[in-house]
This record gives sequence, structure tokens and C-alpha cells, in this order.
Amino acid sequence: MSTTSPESSIYNYFILLKNNTSKGLLLTLGLIATTLLCSITYVLQIEWIALALALSFAGVVLITYKPVLWIYIVAASMRFILHDEEDGLSIVELTLGLSYLITLLFWIFWHTVVKGHKLIKNNADLFLISFLLLLPLTSFISLFNEVPLEQWIRECHHYLFLLYYFPIREYIKDKKSVIIFLVLLGITFSSLSIQNIIAYKRATSDAVYAYQLIFAKSAARVSGLFFPICAAFSFVALAYLKNNYLRVMVGAFAVVNSVAALASMSRTTWVLVILTCCLPFLFARKGNRTFYTGSFVILACFLFMGISMFGGKNTDLVKKIINKRLSSASKFSDYSYLTRVNENIVAWEYIKQHPLGGNGTGARKLHYDLVVKEHDRTSYIHNGYISILYKFGFPLTLIHFMFFILYTVIAGRLALRYDDPFIRALSLGSLLALIIYYIYNIFGCVFDTRQGIFITFLIFGFINIAQTLGEQSDNDLLIKGLDNG
Repeated sequence: MSTTSPESSIYNYFILLKNNTSKGLLLTLGLIATTLLCSITYVLQIEWIALALALSFAGVVLITYKPVLWIYIVAASMRFILHDEEDGLSIVELTLGLSYLITLLFWIFWHTVVKGHKLIKNNADLFLISFLLLLPLTSFISLFNEVPLEQWIRECHHYLFLLYYFPIREYIKDKKSVIIFLVLLGITFSSLSIQNIIAYKRATSDAVYAYQLIFAKSAARVSGLFFPICAAFSFVALAYLKNNYLRVMVGAFAVVNSVAALASMSRTTWVLVILTCCLPFLFARKGNRTFYTGSFVILACFLFMGISMFGGKNTDLVKKIINKRLSSASKFSDYSYLTRVNENIVAWEYIKQHPLGGNGTGARKLHYDLVVKEHDRTSYIHNGYISILYKFGFPLTLIHFMFFILYTVIAGRLALRYDDPFIRALSLGSLLALIIYYIYNIFGCVFDTRQGIFITFLIFGFINIAQTLGEQSDNDLLIKGLDNG
């Protein structure tokens, strides 16, 4: 009796690529196609597209033969696309962004059409796919509100990167691959934090007045969201780790991110980093709580040293700024707070006028900015929840938040169900990261920014990894029980 392979019939054809002659033919055709495309892009004076296509071709080869390496390379190169090198988009960002997108779309084709595998595995996946399929309809609303189609594409194409958590869960399935993935991401985000600290240090080297220290944060082109998210995972890891070498490594990662958070001059970032320091203590193993408390004190000392390091001759001034900005955060008379309240009121009036379809991505509104003392016409809204409603209306916003809600529930369920330290640390870290993400979006919208979306697919990826490891643990226990029976 013959058995049916789970692979599609198309995949059987691609098996022929294992033949050396077929490999040579494929490589030759790829080189010819790449040469033609490079010639076209040179003539059109958009040379960066040629480099993006070359990187995409390499990614396609990796997806075909060793897909986990493709994921590792994305993790290692991510820092170049998450750091804003200049106003607008740099050549590096354009090149990597296009290659990431092409290889992702090819992987979806390869995974679903060629290999015949299912893409959607739970309700959260279904809501995400539904959101992405409905998203193009919002372009008509944007065009009606005189938003150029190029701007709509530029602002909405970021959402496609959310699909990256699908290949992450397919290929990061065991502890070894998870650890490699975490190390690469650790290097990526550490380099971003160090670059943030150095940029701020250079910008304040000749500072004399407090305002120069505060506004020097514009030199550090890294989203303030990264630091509390990285702190969330590192402090949760410290609450569960027993290996002293790993504790030192993770502790150093936490210190670097905490100092970089300080250099961001963002009150929201400061408060969230403090929150991520305290919450993991509640979940720490009993034997680790004393160590965690000691680690917290040591990290605080290193943080104080960090203030002195990048504060230099302005250390006392930095301390005064920190005290003033934290104390002003609780005062409702703060101009920054009042400006955002006014911004939200104006946006809410627009939402009430168009509750179903929203106003479209890129649609501008006019509100009064108390900080600069003039009216400001912009599409950006600091409150992420009001921003999404303003752009998409209630129905699409509900679909957008449903996959967030469902993955939050999955992360909480995994954290409560499994006692394995590795699985619990991943799920608790993801859950805490999502909580930080939700709070951060109240004060600065990152739901639809490139940096925010990359953070989102990484968190969802970790939740899926924890779920996969949990299922493997269940299967191992079942097999062990059957053997004993």
C-alpha cells in the first residue's frame, strides 16, 4: 500500500536540484538574470536595487538548502535596518529592507506552494493574515484624503515584516538553535545600545546647558522601545539562570541596555526599564531571589558608573535632569503631556467622523503644540491606540489587536503551564515584553513603525518557540510514560 508524501508534487520536481547538473544550471540562470537586472538598475541609476537583488538571490539559495542560516543572517544583520543612519532612508536600509521582503515572500511561496505546508496554525495567525489581506483597502481612503500612493506604500509595507515569525517558528525548534538565535540577537541589540551611548556622548561633549543634554537625544537614532524590551528578557533570564558564566553575560547585556536607556532621555523608557527590573523578582525561583536581589544592587552600581562615564563633566547636571524629568512625569501641567492630550482630542474628533474606515494612513491633522508654541499639521499621533483607530477605523483596528491579544494569552498560558526554566523564561520574557510594548504605545506609537514591527515579530517568534519546546516536552513525557507502562 503506497503512502502519500506530505510534500506537494511541485516539491518532487525541486528534489532534482540535488543533482549537481541541476545546481549548475540554476546557478547559471541566476547569474544571467542577476546580470540583466544589474544592467537595468545601473541604466536607471538605482544601483542599490542590484545589491538588494543579489542579497535576495543568496537568501533564496539558503531558503532552498539551509533555511535556518537565512534566519540567523537576518538576526545578525538586523541592526543595520533598526538604526536610522540619516533622515529618511539610507542606502543600507533600502537594500536590506528590500532583500528581507523579497526573501520573506519567496519563503511563503516555497513553504506553502512548493512544499505544500500550512501557514496558519492558530487563530492569532488567522487574524494577522486577515489584517494583511484587508490592509490594501485602506489605500483608497488615503487617496481620498489626498495622501500620495507612494506614501501609503512606504508606511504600510512594514506590516508585511510581521510574517517573519512564521519562518522563525518553523526553523528555530530546539534549544541549540534558540541559543544561537538569542546570541545573535544579543550581539545585534548590544551593538545598537553601544552605538546609542557613543552617539549621545559625542553630541554632549561640548554641552554647557541642560537643554543641550536633553535635545542631544536626537543624535541617538535608536527607538527607546528597544531598551526596556531587552531589559525584560535579560532580567527574566537572570531570575532563572544558574550558570555563573551565563549570568555575567546576561548581566553585562542588561547594564549596556540600561545605560543606553538613560542616554535616550526618554522618561517613558526610564520608567519601563525600572519596571522590568522589579517585576521578574516576583517570578524568580526561590533559590534565585537572593542572587537576583544582589544582582539588582550590582547592576544599579554599574548604572551609576555609566552615568558618570557618559556624563563626564556634566554628571551633576545629568542627575538633576533625571530628577526633574521623572518628577515632571507625574505633573499634569507638563507642556509635553498637555500637547499630547490636545493631539488625542483632535484625533478623536476625526475618529468620530469616520469610525468604520478611519482617515487612512498618512492623513494629516492640525493641532496646537504647546512646546513649540505653534500649530502642527502631521499624521503622527503619540498614542498608538488612538493612532491605529485614526488610520483604520474600529473594524480593522479590532482585527489588528486580536492577534496581539491572542498571543498575549498564549504567552501567559505557557508561563503558567510549564515548569521547565528555559520554556518559562522564554514565555515570561515574551509576556513581560508585550506588557512593556503595550505601555510604551500609550506614549509613543510604534505599532506601525519599522522598529516596532521588528520587535513584534521577534516577540511572537519567541512565543511560538516556547510553544514548540513545550509540545516537545509533552511528547517526551508521553513517550516516557508509555515506555514505563
